[in-house]
Amino acid sequence: MKNYKSFNQWMGEQGFNALRHANCCRIAYEGGQESMKIRIDEVQESNLNLEGECVQLQNRIDTALALIDTSSYAEMQRRLPDFMDQLKEALRGDHE
Repeated sequence: MKNYKSFNQWMGEQGFNALRHANCCRIAYEGGQESMKIRIDEVQESNLNLEGECVQLQNRIDTALALIDTSSYAEMQRRLPDFMDQLKEALRGDHE
């Protein structure tokens, strides 16, 4: 991640003319920094939500695969409607 400069570091690089308008510059600079921090926080929160959804989806898939793995082909044919309902429930997350 890029290192951000403090206002004083940035202002020191701008020269004398910028120092005349330091208060306005400080307000604008700090507002921009706060705006970016809020956006970063939103993106990080969104990322956490997506990670949680991925875990839930993987759990559904694992449950469905476990149903398939624990059933023999003959057993699946014999009780196909029930087996398909269980599989649908697992994939939808209804078993949780």
